Amino acid sequence: RTRDDGSDYDEHPQNPFDIRADWGPSRQDQRNRLAASAIFELPFLEGVSFAPIFTLGTGRPINQLLASDVYRTGAYPISARPAGVARNPYLSPKQVNLDLRVMKTIKVMNERALFQFGVESFNLLNHTNVERVSQWAGPRYGGILESLPARQIQLMTQFEF
Repeated sequence: RTRDDGSDYDEHPQNPFDIRADWGPSRQDQRNRLAASAIFELPFLEGVSFAPIFTLGTGRPINQLLASDVYRTGAYPISARPAGVARNPYLSPKQVNLDLRVMKTIKVMNERALFQFGVESFNLLNHTNVERVSQWAGPRYGGILESLPARQIQLMTQFEF
């Protein structure tokens, strides 16, 4: 649980003369996060390893802002919230991610070196993980503005000696 009165350079108090009124959840507050990783080497597939990384996290707080400086504070970026709405009262969508590496290792040079090659997948589930949502009050509030990359697959090779 993380609370503050301004999480970043682009957050200003709604009332500069009463900063304590903006005390609330920080943008970095993430109530629950699970991360699990492992390396599996199966005995019937000699030299092949599987390395998954799974992460699951609840949403982070988002502010609801008006599209103009109705309180005439002169703050830029705009920090005016609708009347009666506290700072960062809503949550963005959860994040789910699964990365996986499958790698084959071959011993070379009288077993003094390793040649490895394989495939890596990022966001294997191809789940839409939200990076930024609309903060502006209105029908598009909470709509996705930017998301993290979709599924990516790449080949890899390395030589260790």
